[in-house]
Amino acid sequence: RGNFLVAGLSSHSIIRIEVDGTKAKEVGRYFMGARIRGIAQDDEGALWVIEDEGSSSLGRLLKLTPKL
Repeated sequence: RGNFLVAGLSSHSIIRIEVDGTKAKEVGRYFMGARIRGIAQDDEGALWVIEDEGSSSLGRLLKLTPKL
């Protein structure tokens, strides 16, 4: 809640933005090593990340889950 994840094509990162009322700021940047095309969260909280096909990636679909 109060956070957005942004797909970074040119930054090759997932960027976390924290929103508080009308203010937003970057609070995290997670380098993924490939152009990130999109991000979605499923009902169980896992993140699904799609990479752009290019020189550093084959266009993978990744499922990211927290370490327990």
